[in-house]
Amino acid sequence: MIVSVFLDSCAAIENLVGQIYTIFMEQQAASPQLAALWRKTVSEEQNHEQQFLLAKRLSSSINTKPEVFTKRLEKLTEDLSRCKVQIEATSVSPAESLHLAIKIEENLAEFHLNHVRLFYDESLNMLFESMMLADNEHIEALKRELISLQND
Repeated sequence: MIVSVFLDSCAAIENLVGQIYTIFMEQQAASPQLAALWRKTVSEEQNHEQQFLLAKRLSSSINTKPEVFTKRLEKLTEDLSRCKVQIEATSVSPAESLHLAIKIEENLAEFHLNHVRLFYDESLNMLFESMMLADNEHIEALKRELISLQND
């Protein structure tokens, strides 16, 4: 797989996650605190998408091992697409949405961790390291909100 195709797929995943969080934001618009959390998280996912697209534009056509990336990307995309369809069809409670978002962010952090040192180009490795750190920050923010919600 060519790095640019891989980075396109990563950008598409960030876009899909942003769409899921947008649905949560719309479903929970009555809670200013939750709506603000989702709005911030959507903005960060959009920023991640743009970072991947920028990395794509800056990267050369380096070949990678297709078996390493293709199956994992396809599964992640399928799982997120299925999740999006399910949450569009039903209203998800704030606690359920936070649990789901934590699970999504943990999966993304694992994905990014697994790709931190796979490239010859150190800037691409740093991009994945940065994404993993951002995912961990999302997880912590979502967990804090979940604890706050449970204490109310």
